Amino acid sequence: MLSRTGRTSYAIVRDKMKKKGEDVNYMTMFMKTRTKKNGSIGDEDSAEAIHQMNELMSEIPEDERTTSVGNQIFGEVFGTDARGRVRMQGLIPSSVQSAKKHKINEERIREDERRKAQVIIDEGSWSF
Repeated sequence: MLSRTGRTSYAIVRDKMKKKGEDVNYMTMFMKTRTKKNGSIGDEDSAEAIHQMNELMSEIPEDERTTSVGNQIFGEVFGTDARGRVRMQGLIPSSVQSAKKHKINEERIREDERRKAQVIIDEGSWSF
């Protein structure tokens, strides 16, 4: 299944869709990145996947078509993601939240060390 975005990242495609007021979920991202500017779909695998997603979406009443429903339909067609990957996003840390916490903890430790050093200098107990 070939993406039709060229050098444009999925993040940029997602941002443009949001600015246009389009619903952004895995299903709509897949469709947007696999459809040519003239509206045609470049390869048969992508066309089949889009057809399956459209069939499943047509069974959902209009007022119940939410972002989570689009994500669920995408999951039904493609199954689960490989470890360490998120479809339509690429390779990510296994726990983005954990990575953020780790960075915050490192900053706190550095700040504590700076404070301790400053106290020692201010008290004059530091000598050569």
